[in-house]
Amino acid sequence: MNAIPRRTFLATLAAVPSLAAASAPPRIGINTSSFGPRRNATDPAGRITRDDIPRVLREELDLTIIDLESVTFGPPDPAAAARFRALAEKAGCTIIN
Repeated sequence: MNAIPRRTFLATLAAVPSLAAASAPPRIGINTSSFGPRRNATDPAGRITRDDIPRVLREELDLTIIDLESVTFGPPDPAAAARFRALAEKAGCTIIN
């Protein structure tokens, strides 16, 4: 049996980034279709707008992943998409899908 010195073993473990990443807490998120009924059911004064989603996810729900559904945006609007992307980045969220 070939044994390696303890220090060599520990140094090898420390050099493997994937093992360190495995101990990081999981990142979770929500699908934006979940916001649809809430956005439509609330009164205008308390309405959650599309641009509020990144802030609400991060600050109120402590989520970081936005699983974006196309129904969130409606008709194609590059300016709205760019604004949403900037708001998501500012909130520390990642957009998927």
